[in-house]
Formats: sequence, structure tokens, C-alpha cells
Amino acid sequence: MKSLFAALQEGRLVELASADKVASLEFLSNLIEAVPSIPPNTDFFRMVMEREVQANTALGRAIACPHARVRQENGDLLCTAGWSPIGIDYRAVDSLPVHLVCMYYVPSGERGAFLKEISSLSHAVEKESSMAALLRASSLEEVRGHLLRWIAQALETPTPDTRAKMIQIAHRTSVGDTSRTNRIFFK
Repeated sequence: MKSLFAALQEGRLVELASADKVASLEFLSNLIEAVPSIPPNTDFFRMVMEREVQANTALGRAIACPHARVRQENGDLLCTAGWSPIGIDYRAVDSLPVHLVCMYYVPSGERGAFLKEISSLSHAVEKESSMAALLRASSLEEVRGHLLRWIAQALETPTPDTRAKMIQIAHRTSVGDTSRTNRIFFK
């Protein structure tokens, strides 16, 4: 959850004034576009909205992670987070309004880091008490404190190396064909 932590350090956690999904996503997109490392004329909001049309990015449990993958080999995974005290009708599968929106700018070379971050976030919110505490928050500073605790817990929990698992799976599926495994994973 390094990019969420960077967002907290760099002041990209905001209170969302609108309960409207589109207005909230546009506001968060503008924060991402304001980061100096984002190429000029990037229409990140359009990319995020196109992604939302493909699939709703609500994770359930009052959290959504809208994102867009960009064709940029170099660049960092970036996050901005918004807290909605009243909740946003995100049409989540569990029908709960979304109170925390973590938006991600995902360069091509950072797909693995993004998946690891989302997985860590998902594990943090699986704990009923963690989410209940966030929903009871009455200030942005309180939300920030909860997120920092989630990040600390995620950093303490060992996560398996996804690349190593992929290599093991490829090895199992191609018994005796190591050239194929090497070609796929070690270019």
C-alpha cells in the first residue's frame, strides 16, 4: 500500500463534498492530473470513466478503487483518496454506499504493484472492525489515522511474491518445457 501511503504523505486525501459518483471521480482525477510527473494533456478522468463503463470498481464494504491503466512504461503507481462522510451511490454489489474512494493511475510497468496494492487494501477491509471504525469517522484526520493503521498492518503482513507464483504455475503447466517458461517470464 505504498502508493496510498504516498498519497497520505503528499496531501492527496480529501473530503468529497459531493455524493455524486461522477463529480467525485472528476475531482479525484483532477488531483492525479495535477501531479507533476503526469504527462501534460492527460485526460485521466475520461480514462477512468471508460473503465467504469467496462466494470464497476466498487470492492464492496463501502470502498471503491477506480483506476485506469495508461500506456506509460516509466512512471510510478499513483493514488489519490477521497472520503465521503455521507456516502456515494456507487451501485456496489453489496448495495452499500461508498465512503472511501482510492483512485489509481496505473502505468503499464506497474500492473503488478497495483494488483498487490489492491489485494492488501482488500485484506485490510475484510476485518469488520476496521471498516466499522472508518464508517464511524467524523473527520478527515480520523480517516487518515485509520488508513495509516491499515497500511502499517499491511506492511507487517508478508505477501507472497506474485512473480514467483506465476513462474511456479507456468512450470507446472508446461512440464518438461522450460524454454516456454523462460520465454514467457524472463524476457
